[in-house]
Amino acid sequence: MSIKKFRQILFNSFLIIIFFYLENAFSQNKISNVNIASSNLPLVFINTDGQTIKDQERITAQMGIIDNGNGVRNNISDEFNNYNGLIAIELRGSSSSAYPKPQYRIETQDSLGDNLNVSLCDLPTENDWILYGPYNDKSLLRNVLSYKLSNQLGRYASRTVYCELFVNYEYLGIYV
Repeated sequence: MSIKKFRQILFNSFLIIIFFYLENAFSQNKISNVNIASSNLPLVFINTDGQTIKDQERITAQMGIIDNGNGVRNNISDEFNNYNGLIAIELRGSSSSAYPKPQYRIETQDSLGDNLNVSLCDLPTENDWILYGPYNDKSLLRNVLSYKLSNQLGRYASRTVYCELFVNYEYLGIYV
């Protein structure tokens, strides 16, 4: 990669960071009660059947994903079209597990509880997934931007997709 291309990537990324910082700094809108009927982001629904998601102890749950593709609204009334099946889920992180927006480790499974490799939201096929809740990153950009820059520079980093997360019918916000 040329120095010119690298500088252009950094400059574009810098502009994105400044835009989101200013947007958050000057926004007076406080959302306390959110009612999501549709979104441009994939909708991820997890149902634990009343079980509590714990740290270091995976529980079996059901997960469904609605992802109609780029540029198409995802409605909560749509059928699960990206994934509809079993998962094992647990809290992820030591200090972050106490945040109001916890992180989750997910393993997609078949009906026998064995690993099931699937592609979620156009990401490569895998059975181990992370739902990262950027609680300390109000811009929702820090990790995503650094991963994207790393990949553009030819270094491996996790690929990411933003999504709207619902756990037991409660909206938890935007996750990565």
